[in-house]
Amino acid sequence: MNRLAAALASVIAMSACSHPSQQQAPAAVATSDATQMTFRTGGGPPGTAPDGSPSFGANYVAADKRGTLWFTIYNDDALGEISADGIRKYPLPKTATPHAGPFYIATNPVDGSMWFTQARVGKVATFDPCNPAKIVEYAVTPNLEWGLTVAHGSVWVAVVGPNAIAQVDPATHKVALHVLPTHGGHPEFVAAGPDGRIWFTEAGYGGFPPGSKIGALDPASGKIVEYVLPTKESSPQQIVAGPDGNMWFTEENSNEIGKIDLHTSKITEYQVPGQTGETKYLIHIAAGPKGSNTLWFTELGGYVNSISTSGTFGKPQHVDHRPFGIAAGADNRMWIAQSGTTGTTGSIAHLAVPGIAPGTLAKRCR
Repeated sequence: MNRLAAALASVIAMSACSHPSQQQAPAAVATSDATQMTFRTGGGPPGTAPDGSPSFGANYVAADKRGTLWFTIYNDDALGEISADGIRKYPLPKTATPHAGPFYIATNPVDGSMWFTQARVGKVATFDPCNPAKIVEYAVTPNLEWGLTVAHGSVWVAVVGPNAIAQVDPATHKVALHVLPTHGGHPEFVAAGPDGRIWFTEAGYGGFPPGSKIGALDPASGKIVEYVLPTKESSPQQIVAGPDGNMWFTEENSNEIGKIDLHTSKITEYQVPGQTGETKYLIHIAAGPKGSNTLWFTELGGYVNSISTSGTFGKPQHVDHRPFGIAAGADNRMWIAQSGTTGTTGSIAHLAVPGIAPGTLAKRCR
């Protein structure tokens, strides 16, 4: 599956305005423990996001420091907020680059600002969660951008064309490219590790065989170390720091969850249960809420599952509309962005975490 080619073939033109709109209609899903919350989409034809997925609904989701969550809506050029008040959608302001394609979103753990990639125009942008109408953009590269993370005073972005991890200085807008040693590595997602390094995955798309490496970048020296995965052409995707202090990642082509021990560099792969030959399309993975020893991951085929830090899988939960990004909320639930839609209705789902008492989200600060 050449997802880069699918991304380049996507041409969606939609207008943006600065006035927020709010639609909320929670509804229980009979086939699972998930609860759906809906929002109105732009009503145009479905398109494809940079990873080739239908992107008319929500793409990625992240919790902010205040206790709400934010998600991206690629085709609508919009952001969404999930709070105790429900869902509110914010089209990017008219001052933002039009048709930018907001895709991946993450939190600055220091000042609480939100950052997201604008995959269509080679930029990243940031906003204060209490003032989403004011967006500050940073030009990175004219090539496709994927995941990002904020750490060590910089924004780190996986950029496909230069085959590099871009380092953006928010104060000066300067960009430094750290080129991968492997030609055609196709970096996709990045995450700050507890060892102080910036970790990333190499999916190997874009005319090359699927990749089977992850890497780590030392912010101080710029040195990159790559680690070959035991399973060839497994196409690693999202990577995240786990509650056990190790880095965990999904492997799309091999239906595996991987872990690298940061003390020994040993890599362990866990086969996700399922039928032989079934491709689950594992994409996103996130640590569970505080007090949980689990990580949760999405399967584009319609399921969400968990794995404990000891390697034990939970019970698959059926979630409609192509579950994509996932994040733990301040209410101790797992929140899932769903890239599919029903007509002009997009949806966000949430699941309770076994053994963790549910709490509440914060109210909007506006």
